[in-house]
Amino acid sequence: MTEKVSFYTEKKSWEKFKDQVYRSSGTMRALSSELNKIIDDNTLINFEDNLRKLLQPTDVQTFSLEQIKQERPTMPIPAERIIREMRNSHANLSG
Repeated sequence: MTEKVSFYTEKKSWEKFKDQVYRSSGTMRALSSELNKIIDDNTLINFEDNLRKLLQPTDVQTFSLEQIKQERPTMPIPAERIIREMRNSHANLSG
């Protein structure tokens, strides 16, 4: 179902729009369909924005820097020692 509407716009903007439609389609009969595309695209953008708002987590848990430092895992063996052992075992395999 279609509906006839009217709107006000700047003359310069309307002329640019008509020129763009004519260049892309080769006819002025495409004005309505191009306006429909713009309206549909805008509606989809609003729909997408609303969906994103619904999907965003509402109760996000935050941690202070002190909490992160306290709960940071520690290595039972220093990393340098592990790497040195790995290098030594590779050196023994190739030699």
